[in-house]
Amino acid sequence: MDTDDDRGWLVVPRPEGHRCLLFAQNGFTSSRKKNGRLLHHRFSSLLPGGSSGSRSRASDLCILDCIFQERIQSYCVIDILCWKGQSMTECTAAMRFFWLQSRLREIADVDKSGNSNKFPLILVPKFNSDVSGIKKTYTQSFGYEKDGILFYNKVGHYSKGLSPLVLVWKDSNTSRFSIDSPDGVTPYAELSCVLKLEKILQVPTTNTEFVLIALGGDIVEVVPSTMVLGQGWNLGDCLRFTVEQASLLPTPRKAGPYSQIIQVKGLHFQGKCGKSRTNPDPSCRIVFQSNQRTSPITISDIVGQEQ
Repeated sequence: MDTDDDRGWLVVPRPEGHRCLLFAQNGFTSSRKKNGRLLHHRFSSLLPGGSSGSRSRASDLCILDCIFQERIQSYCVIDILCWKGQSMTECTAAMRFFWLQSRLREIADVDKSGNSNKFPLILVPKFNSDVSGIKKTYTQSFGYEKDGILFYNKVGHYSKGLSPLVLVWKDSNTSRFSIDSPDGVTPYAELSCVLKLEKILQVPTTNTEFVLIALGGDIVEVVPSTMVLGQGWNLGDCLRFTVEQASLLPTPRKAGPYSQIIQVKGLHFQGKCGKSRTNPDPSCRIVFQSNQRTSPITISDIVGQEQ
C-alpha cells in the first residue's frame, strides 16, 4: 500500500475533453491542442501575464497542462510546465502538483468566469494511490465529466511522449469512452487503430523492410513493398486499420532501431488519416482497447493490488 509521502503513486480523476497546453504571457492567454493547432486564441485569464490587468515581464511565461471540457466551458488543470518563467519540467510530479495547487489557490476567483477570466480554471484533485484514494477517484464526482483514472509516479519528471510513470485506466463507470465510440454511447463494431508507415535497414544486409509502427516506435506489423506500392502508401503516412485482436508479446523482439512488443491478428486497412493526424496510437492503447472487449482489468483488480 502506498503510504510514503515521497514515493509511490498518485491517482487522478481524469477529465473528459480536449487535451491542451494553456499559455499566459504578454497580457493574453491562448491554448493549443496536442497537434499544435489553436484551441482558443487571445483571451483573458487571471494567470500571471494572462490579461491586460495582470501584464508582467515578457519572460514571465506560464504554461499549464489542461483538459478543456466544453460542457462546463472550463479548463481542468492537470499539471504545470512553467510558472512566471520558471520551468517546472525537471521537478518531480509531487513537487509540481504541490506548487500548482499553492499558486492557483493564491489567485482569487480563478475558478470563476468573468471579464478578466473568460474560462474558469479548475484544479484537478490528486490522491495517494491507496485503497481510499482509488475508491474516492472511482466513486466521487468532481464537477466535470470523467474519462478514466490517471496514475502518476510521484518522482516522475514531466516528459514529452509516452512514459511508464504516467498510466491511464478506464471502465464504463469512469468514462463514456471505455471502449472506443464515436458518440460515447454506441461503441464501434470493430477495434481500430492508427499506425505509421516507416522503413528499416536490415543489417548486415542492405535489404529494407517496411513496417507499421505505433507511437514510441513499437513495430506492429512488417508489410511487403508490393502492398505499400499497391495501396499508394508513402513513408510517414498515418493509416487506419481494424484489428481483430492485440496482445503483448512475452518477449520483445528487436528490429533495427525499433522493437516489437505486441502482436496483432486480423489487421485490415481502412484508409489514410487526414493531415491533422500526425501521430499513430501507442501500442499500450491498442492492447488495452482489445482487452476491454474480451477480458478487461477491473477496479477490483486494481484495488486488490493495493491491499
